[in-house]
Amino acid sequence: MIAATVARMALALYATDAARRFTAAALDAGEQPSAASAILKVHLTEAGRRAINDGMDILGGKGIMRGPHKRLGVAYRHAPIAITVEGANLMTRALIIFDQGALRCHQYMLKEMDAIVANDTKALNGVLLSHAGQAPADLRFEAEQIAPLSAQFALTADLAMGLLGGKLKRLELLTARLGDVLSAHYLAACSVWRCEADADTALLPIARAAIQVQLEQAAQTLRELHANLPRWPVALRSPALHGGMHHLRTPDDRLLLELSESLRTDARLMQRLCPDMGRPKSDGLLDLMHALEATKPLDDEVVALNRAARKGSSFADAAATARDPVAALSYQLAADRVIQMDDFAPV
Repeated sequence: MIAATVARMALALYATDAARRFTAAALDAGEQPSAASAILKVHLTEAGRRAINDGMDILGGKGIMRGPHKRLGVAYRHAPIAITVEGANLMTRALIIFDQGALRCHQYMLKEMDAIVANDTKALNGVLLSHAGQAPADLRFEAEQIAPLSAQFALTADLAMGLLGGKLKRLELLTARLGDVLSAHYLAACSVWRCEADADTALLPIARAAIQVQLEQAAQTLRELHANLPRWPVALRSPALHGGMHHLRTPDDRLLLELSESLRTDARLMQRLCPDMGRPKSDGLLDLMHALEATKPLDDEVVALNRAARKGSSFADAAATARDPVAALSYQLAADRVIQMDDFAPV
């Protein structure tokens, strides 16, 4: 369970950080991506809240304890600030992402929608091919899945606006789902961009799985949207509207366990996953960073050292069996600081 949870956190981190970096690059280029900013406000803060909750599940009782080295409990108490301040996520998700012209912020989505409205099959095929053609070769398959799903979304959005007109703004559950589909598309496309920008083959499995998660979420939300359209003839025909999406699936258990194992055994992979992470000045997060850094000279010996510690061997005895006893002892002491509880003098 812990391994799968860690893997899912890593996939969310890849996609959300890709969106952050892509949107920042757009701002640096002089763009004003208002809808993209709304997407990031909602989905990055929600991803952060899910990550904190997952971390609490993993740490158990230690997660809720207070103290200078128990940083997750502080983050858990502060999470609602990001969700509610500067516009509540419920409002932003329901009223802003889709309603305020979000379709026009995607390079190809509006063109795909226009081609569908005009019943121009030739133009639609050309735009879809251009959409997929921008992807790096290693992610060509994933990018090709984005394009037809974009067409499905464009058709659905046009159908909803055509049938409901101004009423759509008052049907916030529908507009929220439309915004969620757009957001998943945005995070998937940003992940393709990040993979090309990083050119890091070590992160390819994570990139593929992260895109897979976003596309499956978009497809599932489209199914829910079709099922809740208020015109029964449309709802009845909704399976035909989202045909071709049934093959989209979230990563299976085997892949999640493989990704988790790679993150556990290769600390450098974690650094590649979040290269812009700042260095904490003190307390528990700094202890954790020291422990991760201490694994670098040990490579495959970390597992054996951890096993020896669990069996009750002293740090010195366990370190003496390593290729570099000094580095092994440094790692064990750093890891122990992460594990230990805070001590306070009695009042």
